[in-house]
Amino acid sequence: MDDFDVRIFAWVISAAGFLLAISIFFNYGVEEVPHPVGAIVFHAGGIAGALGMGLFSLFPFLIIHQLNSDKSIPISAPVAKEIDTPPEPELESDDWEFATEDELESGEFEIG
Repeated sequence: MDDFDVRIFAWVISAAGFLLAISIFFNYGVEEVPHPVGAIVFHAGGIAGALGMGLFSLFPFLIIHQLNSDKSIPISAPVAKEIDTPPEPELESDDWEFATEDELESGEFEIG
């Protein structure tokens, strides 16, 4: 029938995942204790589970965004730019000498 829309399916899956993450957070991540009055204790396991579920719920959004961004941006062939300035010639010189150990240990020169 071709009525299946991937974007709507991704929205439904992501929304259900976010609702599940919120319910996991409030059921397993937060606990109200009787003493002192109104105190709340946070549990790391419940918070980690809720964050993990929330991150997995982002995957359909990311996939749909990636598929839409590939279609909307036309990729053109790279254009070679002409360079008007000639490249600088490499410096070639025979006017150098080996450094002695005293010069290397002095710290005045960098090894290149």
